Amino acid sequence: MPKHVTLAPKSYPELADFYHKLAKLEDAGFPPGRAIAMAAGKEANALPWQLAIEHIDAGQPLAEVLNRTGAFPETDITLVNAWQSAGKLVFGFRWLAEHYQAKSRRWRKLKSQLALPTLVLILGLFIQPLPGLFTGALTINAYLAQSLGLLLKLSIVVFLVLKLPFWLTQGWLKPLRLGFIVYRLEMLWPDMALRYQHRFIQTLAILLSAGVSAEDALAEAGNTWTNPYYRRQLGPALEAVKQGQSLATALAPVTFFQRSLIGWIDSGERSGKLAHNLMHLSRQTEADLALSTDHLFEWLPRLIYFAVLAWLGMGFVA
Repeated sequence: MPKHVTLAPKSYPELADFYHKLAKLEDAGFPPGRAIAMAAGKEANALPWQLAIEHIDAGQPLAEVLNRTGAFPETDITLVNAWQSAGKLVFGFRWLAEHYQAKSRRWRKLKSQLALPTLVLILGLFIQPLPGLFTGALTINAYLAQSLGLLLKLSIVVFLVLKLPFWLTQGWLKPLRLGFIVYRLEMLWPDMALRYQHRFIQTLAILLSAGVSAEDALAEAGNTWTNPYYRRQLGPALEAVKQGQSLATALAPVTFFQRSLIGWIDSGERSGKLAHNLMHLSRQTEADLALSTDHLFEWLPRLIYFAVLAWLGMGFVA
């Protein structure tokens, strides 16, 4: 499919809604092409969806067709392919719907908790120069220029902080080969290694439970990592598994994995319940990360309030 007819990537709520509808339609026995058209809704008339429906009706794999639309994350494509091969598409679509519903809830919670601090920050930009306006040190034009100018600068900084990592690693700035800066910086975040570990074990558990071989599951789980510095550590592990070593032995040298993970894998391999063990550990890790995120959401507004008050105080003292 030509690049210019791909769709825009879907948001978390859109992905959750799409997979929820698809799970219900698939469970009801609708043909794949018809189910896709109904789940897509009004978008079904768009050229990428029309081509996707034609390709599905022609018998092409669902994961491959969804990938061509450009609307779905690569991780989803990997999982859908595994679930389709194992005949567990309904389970897979339900899992993805719940996954994106949870992400959407966290995103809405963050926005709601930052709404008031953001308003306080904007008000602070206009309050801080007021003494200069009252004393005559600033004209009304200078006051507005200073306040609005600082607001514009802060908006640009926030926009770049949110967009630049994607542009450098996957977007239009990727040819500059500066993505390593983003990857190095994210490794300084204490929770990042745990987040990569969670993404890995979650994908590995799903693929193994779908009947994918350990070697292929390990490779696909590693492909969900965008950070090459993390992904590079899996190369020797993949070779070790190809040579017949157990997953626990092969993954033991990976430095950022918690030792408890290796224990869970070893126990699962010995008991024949590796996928079950990993899924259980994935849920535990997800709960730990959710708690950490809640703490961040709780303290971030307080930090913004403190920064604004300190900045206003210094402005009035000066």
